[in-house]
Amino acid sequence: MTFSMMLPKPEKAKQNLHHPLIYRGKEADLPSGYATDLLVVMMRDPHWLFCYWDFSSQTWLNIESLKNFPFFLRVKTKQKEILKVPVVPEAHSWYLEIPQVKELLSVDFGVATETGFLVLLESNQISIPLGQISSVTDEMWLSIDELYGEERYSYLGASPLYWQKAEERAEYLEYLASPMPISVPYEKQHYLWLDTELIVYGQTTPNSALLLNGHTVPLDDKGNFYIKLKLNEGSQNLYFESFAQNGLLLNKVLDVERRLSP
Repeated sequence: MTFSMMLPKPEKAKQNLHHPLIYRGKEADLPSGYATDLLVVMMRDPHWLFCYWDFSSQTWLNIESLKNFPFFLRVKTKQKEILKVPVVPEAHSWYLEIPQVKELLSVDFGVATETGFLVLLESNQISIPLGQISSVTDEMWLSIDELYGEERYSYLGASPLYWQKAEERAEYLEYLASPMPISVPYEKQHYLWLDTELIVYGQTTPNSALLLNGHTVPLDDKGNFYIKLKLNEGSQNLYFESFAQNGLLLNKVLDVERRLSP
C-alpha cells in the first residue's frame, strides 16, 4: 500500500518595502562637528604634521569672548616650545611644517592674551621618524661568503668559522680514537680576505638642502658633509643635488667602480 501527499507550492518571497531598516529618503550630510573638546595630531611625513580639532559649546563660548586676541597652534616637546603658528579656530584642521626633533611632540591650541598663552586644547604625543640617511654605519661589512659560508657549504647555511671548528673537533676525535697518536700538529688553512668601503666628503653652501640619490644628507653649520657607504661590486652612480634657499640648484654625479682582480 502506498501513500501520496500533496505539498503546497512555496510562495515567492515578497519584498518588504516598509522595513524599518530600509532608508528611502535623501542622503544626510555628516555633521560639521560633534561638540566635543578634541585636538588630534598625526604624522604626514618626517617634515609635516596634520592637526584637526573640535570644541564643546562651553569652549566655543570662551573663544567667542577672546576674539580680539590671536589664536595659535603651539608645537612643543616636554622641555621647550618648537614653533607657534597662527590659526583660525573655524578652520578645524591645519598642516604644520616642523624641524627634525628626536623628542616626543605634542600640540596645544590656545590664545595669546595679555597675561600669557592660554591653552584651550591639548593633543596626543607623537614621535618624528628620521627624515635623512642614518649617521650610524657599520665599521666593517660581512661578505657573502662570511655571512652564508663558502660555496661548498652554502647549502647548509653555515659560516666558514663554523666548519673550521667542526673540522678541528673531528680531527681531535680521530686522534683520540686512533691507536697511534698523530704526531703532525694541525695547521690552520692559509687564507686572505679583504673588503673596502666608500667615504665621500665635501662642502656646499650653508643652510642648503643636500640630497644623495633622493635622500637627505646631514650638513654641519658650515655646509660640510661626511658620508661612509658600502661599496658594492661593480659600478655605482652617486647623484648629488644641492638646493639653495634662493632656489638655485647644483648637481654633480660621482661614478664609482669596484673591481676585484682574480
